Amino acid sequence: MKIRNYLLLLFLAAMLHVSFTADAQVTIGSGDAPQEFSVLELISNQAGLRLPQVKSTEERDRLITNSEGFRTNYAARGLMIFNMETQCVETWNGTEWILLCLPPPPGPPGIGPPAGTTDPGVVINGIRWAMRNVYNPGTFAVAPQDPGRLFQWGTIDGTTHHWPATGATVTGWNTSTGRVAWTAENDPCPAGWRVPTRQELLVLYNTNSDWHSNWNGTGVAGRVFPAGAMPEEITGTSPTAIFLPAVGHRENTDGRLFLRNMEGEYWSSTLEPTHPLAFRLIFRTNSTNSLRVIAGSVVNAYSIRCVAVMPSAD
Repeated sequence: MKIRNYLLLLFLAAMLHVSFTADAQVTIGSGDAPQEFSVLELISNQAGLRLPQVKSTEERDRLITNSEGFRTNYAARGLMIFNMETQCVETWNGTEWILLCLPPPPGPPGIGPPAGTTDPGVVINGIRWAMRNVYNPGTFAVAPQDPGRLFQWGTIDGTTHHWPATGATVTGWNTSTGRVAWTAENDPCPAGWRVPTRQELLVLYNTNSDWHSNWNGTGVAGRVFPAGAMPEEITGTSPTAIFLPAVGHRENTDGRLFLRNMEGEYWSSTLEPTHPLAFRLIFRTNSTNSLRVIAGSVVNAYSIRCVAVMPSAD
């Protein structure tokens, strides 16, 4: 007993002589010194690091809505959690939550799988809607959950969604409100398709729909029209429903990307009488009241979901 107490005293004395500073580097799980660029290194071949877990996206968002200081605190950038609902590691970048499990989005031309020019479409209340968003002018994105590109109203050269990175400004962003209306000659939709009118968006708006925070396990949020449709009714060989991903939007001041995976905004070809506004379909998270067809600045960049040029007989 005396020997054990003596050893304990020696250990405590040694600990008291250890100097800890604010910028100390630490290795846990090994006696190796940490690399010069690391503050903390965890080394193990038998266990991992478990991040704080939140039960749902709603619970995660309370971190933002319950604390104004959180949104304005520069130090909050880089906060990471594991969202049990989306099954994703998510990090706060100072503007929005970034899901680290999202499938790689289509990149600039020549990067990733090719986009398509054909689409079977789905007839909803007499209007045939494309299954995917517009990517490069004249092409559709690869899959229903892909973001495609974001277009300022009346333009045909859509701004990329993830390139440059989220939060970055877009060099040479066009802040002019002068726009030429989308016509058959400058419509960004593929051949046989066009940007929908305000009335067509209203028809879709009046169709029952439901919000999905992790549609078909892709980690992508959005709305399904009509409500209750299963993933195979959207991705199958005979689709009967469409999925609109919550792509977010690029801001009119400098092109920054906002509210990715929390908001969807889709252009119509119809100008609001008090130009420079045009109508678009908008929805945000799982809020019924957020689904609306209202006007937005033509300088913002939103998604485009095309309709068939000719009405369908289906």
